[in-house]
Amino acid sequence: MFRKLFCVISLVVAIGCVAEPTAPKPNDVLLAERWNWSLPLGTVNPYCGPPFNPSEVCPPPELDCPHTVAFNQVATCYVSPWVGYNIQWKFVTDYGLVVNGPSNVGSWGGNMVTSGDVFVSWTIGGITYSGLYDHISVTRRTGWTWVPFVSGRAAIGTEIDQCIPPNDYEDYAGLTEAFDCNGQTPGNFFTPKSVSTTGGFTIVQAPGTGPNGGMFYMTSPNAVMLLRGQVNIAWRSDHSGFALNQDAATLCGTTAAKSIWHVNTVCFPAGSDSVQDQVNKIVIHEGKHIVAGVAAAKLPANDVHALWEPMVDVNMALLRSRASDLYRDAYFRVNDLAIVPAHQAMSPYATGAVLYKPPTSTLCSYALITGIY
Repeated sequence: MFRKLFCVISLVVAIGCVAEPTAPKPNDVLLAERWNWSLPLGTVNPYCGPPFNPSEVCPPPELDCPHTVAFNQVATCYVSPWVGYNIQWKFVTDYGLVVNGPSNVGSWGGNMVTSGDVFVSWTIGGITYSGLYDHISVTRRTGWTWVPFVSGRAAIGTEIDQCIPPNDYEDYAGLTEAFDCNGQTPGNFFTPKSVSTTGGFTIVQAPGTGPNGGMFYMTSPNAVMLLRGQVNIAWRSDHSGFALNQDAATLCGTTAAKSIWHVNTVCFPAGSDSVQDQVNKIVIHEGKHIVAGVAAAKLPANDVHALWEPMVDVNMALLRSRASDLYRDAYFRVNDLAIVPAHQAMSPYATGAVLYKPPTSTLCSYALITGIY
């Protein structure tokens, strides 16, 4: 059989001839998929319908999704036509988490807690087609910041005394610590110290079987950073005191235990200015730690509430683990970027005066303060 030709001829020159259009060659896969053209023109696709029009090739389906939806509100996507197309749905979050959806239905929807792409693939004549997708953006929740819950101040009374070893008044002349430190886990600024198993937030699950159905996300964040800067009680007038050696007992006229403050202000008045100077420098030193720590914690990179807000997972334990890692890393950044460098930049405490102070034993000795860092 000869192929029929359609020719266009002008009065002067033959412009050109074109053959009757046919489907792409079987190995021309890219062109076939681009036009959804798997069968020769004019043939009947038995995989469309029912019902189907035997005079037409089945058209490719179209997908329609809402582009924006409020957090935890319902979004529904529709695909048409879908009957006889062996439709398969899938959702992929912006972070790469994949949720496989239903098959052979014309719509898919549910409560949305995270943004991502809805994908539809379909199979006709044994050939599967993909590339049909639409993006849904979930409006993020407002108010997720811990900036209002980050602060610091000088301790009042005996606050955080339990976290400072009173006998180590040189290495721990003062301390900046979380307001609820317990002495058992020193060296932390965040409350709670860890969220690896509990605390910091509540985990809930999105309802239904839609694109986000069953996903776990966080609500009610409660982590805070409330710092306290305290002077070691050994340097304060409210300390119960250390046992005195003979020299100190002679100065004080008693063998009863006395504080460093008492020995150097009451028993040895010439030391008053030096002791007060020492305490003032401790207060200033810890105050600088507080200022540096608060500024670091308020940086967007360390705002743990804001960092937690978009997090989701299909596994509750994995979600908590990821949130815990983020929390820990934020703490290290606060420490490394603010607390430690600020400490290294400060001058050592120094009085340059003779003070009575006890060694690590319970006896008091006559010593020169050369510096406390």
